[in-house]
Amino acid sequence: MIRATPSGFKITADGFPVYLDNWAIGDLAEGDPSRRRRFIDTVCTGGDLLFSVANIVELAELRGPSFCAVKTFMDELGPHWSPITIDLPRVMHRERKGVGSPETYISTDLLDAYVRNRKTDFSPVAGKIIPPYEAFVSLGALVGWIAHSESPFPKQAHEFDVVLKTIKRRIGPKQNRSWLNRVYPAVTFDQSRPATFAHRSLMRTVIMESGQLKDGDAMDFFHAVLGSAFARFATLDKNWKRRVEALPKPNGLARIYDPSQLDQMVTDIELALKQRAVTP
Repeated sequence: MIRATPSGFKITADGFPVYLDNWAIGDLAEGDPSRRRRFIDTVCTGGDLLFSVANIVELAELRGPSFCAVKTFMDELGPHWSPITIDLPRVMHRERKGVGSPETYISTDLLDAYVRNRKTDFSPVAGKIIPPYEAFVSLGALVGWIAHSESPFPKQAHEFDVVLKTIKRRIGPKQNRSWLNRVYPAVTFDQSRPATFAHRSLMRTVIMESGQLKDGDAMDFFHAVLGSAFARFATLDKNWKRRVEALPKPNGLARIYDPSQLDQMVTDIELALKQRAVTP
């Protein structure tokens, strides 16, 4: 959640972290109105939506009614979101150094850039009145800012795809296994290093699987690592849900929901909030 302080804005993490893949954002925004309302109520009551650059890549390309629906949906979440990075090497470095959550994955750079941009909307020249901080830091405004700016993210997404495909092609599911074990050794889950576990384990899974990667899989990889490592509830497509749920256990990764389970996810978050309310 983003809170206003005398010196600016501060990111806190006192709610249940929720991570949404982009298909889930669209389904919640444009799907069942009752489910949409329930989700917004749960997040605003005791949740915290984790929002990454991986989300921005696709949402920035929306236009027309879909864009308006997503922007409105995001606005209704108010300040109950946290910007998170997809710089996984930096995240894993922080984990090795013993930096605790959420400092390991929070993107203060994204928040700072967003706030600077928002301030220009309310400069003396603009002639607009600054709204309450909840509206000033709304996620809908962030989506609108990215959608109407020259963004490098689509190009970066393509570059990530090329890198991931190259690694898989060079190693393959049946060759260079010693190289795989040296570069991406199997690791056991460590609560202080969830991203390291998710990243290495999913890399091993993707490399060892038969079949070719497709465009967009690199962004899905980031969704899977970030969502499973840092959220309590996360949505992924069926293939990535399968991969995460097949990782070595026991682990403390998020509970994953596929496109057929959005209603169940909202119900589970509601139940978790009720249980927290009655737990001494």
